[in-house]
Amino acid sequence: MKKSLLYLLFSISSFVSMRSIAQQPFRCDGSMFVASYQNHRIYRIEFDRQADTVKLSPLENPIGFEVLAMGYSRRDNFIYGAACQNDEFFLCRIDSLGQGTLLKPIPLDTNIFQGLYAADVTPDGDELILFVAPRGAVENPNMSIIVDLTSPTFEMQEVIMTTLAGAPQILANDVIYHPLSELLYAHDIQGISNNLPNPHGKKTVIIDPYSGIIDNEIFFDNPPYGANLFNCMVATPFGEIFGIDGVRPNYGRWSELDPVTGMSTEIKFGDFVNYRPDTHFLSDGCSCPYTLAMEKTVDRDSTYGCREVVFTYRISNLMENNQEQVTFRDSFPPGFEVREIIYNPYPGNISVLDTNVIEITDMTLLYGIDSIQIKVWIPQGAEGTYFTQAFLINVDLSSTNQTANAIRSDYPPTIAKRDATPITVIPLEISLSSNEFEICPGSSIVLFPIPDTAGLQFLWGNGSTGPNLEVSEAGNYAVTVSGGCEKDSAVFQVIESPLSVSLGPDFEGQFGDQIELNPDVTYLSPITLFEWDVNGASAFACDTCLQTELLLLGDATVRLYIENQIGCHAMDELTISAIRKVYFPDAFSPNGDGINDWFYLQSKHGLEIKSFKIFDRWGGLVFEKENIRTNIEQNGWDGNAGSKQLQNGVYAWMAEVVFPDGVAIIYKGSVTIIK
Repeated sequence: MKKSLLYLLFSISSFVSMRSIAQQPFRCDGSMFVASYQNHRIYRIEFDRQADTVKLSPLENPIGFEVLAMGYSRRDNFIYGAACQNDEFFLCRIDSLGQGTLLKPIPLDTNIFQGLYAADVTPDGDELILFVAPRGAVENPNMSIIVDLTSPTFEMQEVIMTTLAGAPQILANDVIYHPLSELLYAHDIQGISNNLPNPHGKKTVIIDPYSGIIDNEIFFDNPPYGANLFNCMVATPFGEIFGIDGVRPNYGRWSELDPVTGMSTEIKFGDFVNYRPDTHFLSDGCSCPYTLAMEKTVDRDSTYGCREVVFTYRISNLMENNQEQVTFRDSFPPGFEVREIIYNPYPGNISVLDTNVIEITDMTLLYGIDSIQIKVWIPQGAEGTYFTQAFLINVDLSSTNQTANAIRSDYPPTIAKRDATPITVIPLEISLSSNEFEICPGSSIVLFPIPDTAGLQFLWGNGSTGPNLEVSEAGNYAVTVSGGCEKDSAVFQVIESPLSVSLGPDFEGQFGDQIELNPDVTYLSPITLFEWDVNGASAFACDTCLQTELLLLGDATVRLYIENQIGCHAMDELTISAIRKVYFPDAFSPNGDGINDWFYLQSKHGLEIKSFKIFDRWGGLVFEKENIRTNIEQNGWDGNAGSKQLQNGVYAWMAEVVFPDGVAIIYKGSVTIIK
């Protein structure tokens, strides 16, 4: 009794002390987080531009308990979720240092419900939605638990869920609110509809945790290909939703979910360089997209001087309030000129300073996502790579727990955050990939003087003005390319392809020989295909190599087909006649001196002798052996008839020899005994 009371007092004391930890809020800056329930830690997903990798950076402290599901609240910038400790479920809160606090037990009948594996916080930050998986057969429904984060006692409401079709349950490892539509998405890894497994496998569903409706029909015809298990789902300030696999066999694999079609596409941000399945088994993910962000892109990464390019600034304001009296500013290298503002939905005062600096003051950034587009002129002689970055100044980020009053633009193709946007200015030069260009007989090729043709003028020697020229004959073709203040000229020398192959004259070879084939090939463009072919039973050591060997097992007609990089082809063939030779002496001396004591058949390659017979001059059989092989003395005749030594003289012989292809040939002759 005393032990039980002490344990109860200790448990209450521990629970209260954990609630009393002073926690530090996060900054809502678009960061993404994942939880590992193996080592009880929260990790921030960090992007490394230089290494093109993604890594998991642990928060300062371990949580102290197992986090099963979580979501980020913009209301107070903490992570809330469901935790498990001593086989009980608790509502928990996690701060920016990784410190975890158990707030309140979550009553869950584990006889009916399996666990809490999916969660997210509503876009206003006021409620945590816990999506509960049922236990047992597919007939058991899901449940949502709505936790009021504004209530001092974190009041909870349970809602039994119902699917629109088929089985009354889904199995989702995470759920996520789309930051713009505010719809709650889930990835059903069972994919059950109409009481049958979805023929496409996994699928996307939309959940209304308040009405209890799971819409598992809306995306039935658009299955999410490429997805496996979305243990973690995160969102960006630009409305993108990503799913991350946290279990084998696809640790750390990313997929992007299209909220319109429900389809997911596997993507690669970079590798989780420090991801360890033994310690980083991911249970859930969350993010805070409710911030202010700006992306800057350019319509071409490389360009020539004396040309115009278009920069696009995509601005996302998902904060609670409009941003007033904001200044947008971007500056370009000296000599660049801001020529035109193509599109600007934001009210404000526009000014161009020193031709290469644009500034819009007193802007109002409304809630949502929109863009600014400007046209910039590149001067002559400005070759090089330039990095430029735009700023939004005089912004109020206090609701995101950030003290800065300005944000920088981000270049989205890289995985780094808030990095500058590059543009490379290259000289207008025709760089020919070769001194000669091949054309296949009876075909044509297309000549391309320069890869980026936008805004350039072309003049070919035959008067054509297109960016490329198709030719079907050998010859010299001149072209001049001009654009703005630069131009260049070149001559394409087109020759007929010299591709040819010769296997040489026909010849003979012995049956069973390994014959080397070394074709004589003439070419200019690299050869990309070798195909050997032979009739009959003969076989190549390699039928896709330039040089090969042929095992001659009969008369063979050999062909070689080759093809080069531009599609030209050539072929040659030769005939190899297989000779079936067996060697035999016409005399031997079986006198026991170890020299020529045996009469036996020989061949270059060992052959089967089905029968071997010796006859005297009157036709009497004096020796016989069956099923022996050539080239073995002891398989031959020692000059005796049984144990009797025979006299000198001439003896007839006959042998039936079987070759590896099954052909049997009878050889006959005479042999003289000389002692």
